[in-house]
Amino acid sequence: MATVFDGCVFVSTLRGARSQWVRNLRARREVRYWLGGQARRGRARLFAPGAPPPPTEGLPPFARAVADALLPPATLFGWTFAVIGPD
Repeated sequence: MATVFDGCVFVSTLRGARSQWVRNLRARREVRYWLGGQARRGRARLFAPGAPPPPTEGLPPFARAVADALLPPATLFGWTFAVIGPD
């Protein structure tokens, strides 16, 4: 699942560490992705079960509020999230 909110891409999976994109993000946080037919660059913040929440400085204000308030509790249910925002 993925959605765009406040200029950031929020991506989630129930596969957790088994997901290849999660493995890729653990190895390298700087990403290139496609949105609206254009290649873009950003930095991924990975929210994963059992891991401390990543710093969200640099995200736009509303994206940061959602990431800080909603994603850490959701990881308790086994979900893994990435928020891709500006570098």
